[in-house]
Amino acid sequence: MGDSETADQIAALPMRWDKTGKLRVLMVTSRDTGRWVNPKGRLVDGKNHGMPPK
Repeated sequence: MGDSETADQIAALPMRWDKTGKLRVLMVTSRDTGRWVNPKGRLVDGKNHGMPPK
């Protein structure tokens, strides 16, 4: 990508630290293949994608 180009990207990485101090990351299985994957979001028209309100 050049300097004047931008890309929209939406993602989520649900995670937490458990009581023993281990990092836990949520994984789910895909509908198509049944493989373990990280859940991801999608762009929704008319929604503010992570930018604070003005």
